[in-house]
Amino acid sequence: MGAKSRRKGQCGEREVIHALEALLGVPLSREHGQSANGGHDCTIPLGGGVVVCLEVKRCETEEHFSWWTQAALSAERVPGGLPVLVWRRSRQPWRARVPLGWLMGVDWPLDGWADTTAVLSLEAFALVLRDRGAGANHG
Repeated sequence: MGAKSRRKGQCGEREVIHALEALLGVPLSREHGQSANGGHDCTIPLGGGVVVCLEVKRCETEEHFSWWTQAALSAERVPGGLPVLVWRRSRQPWRARVPLGWLMGVDWPLDGWADTTAVLSLEAFALVLRDRGAGANHG
């Protein structure tokens, strides 16, 4: 990956984190060094031991299957990890792909994360996060 792509990705990560901080009213931070070990870009602890593992993509060519696979594999390494993919193209709004079972409040994962997902606006995703206890561990 070239330096321009890395800067674009880091800028996208910061943009999403700042937007979610404003929507949730809690501090969040990037996982520095995550690209070297294939990790997620940010974590958000929720109630019940669930940890949202955000994978942020800022790219003109959408590669949802590979991005979702990356998010799911990264979340598997975190106890209670829940994969969430947040992405956007230039001049487009941020979108969040989440496991449908989690969104509906059923046990997850059923047969892995890749089968059924839902796409939300970033604002709708923040509402769900607040409802599920985002920031509960931030004091």
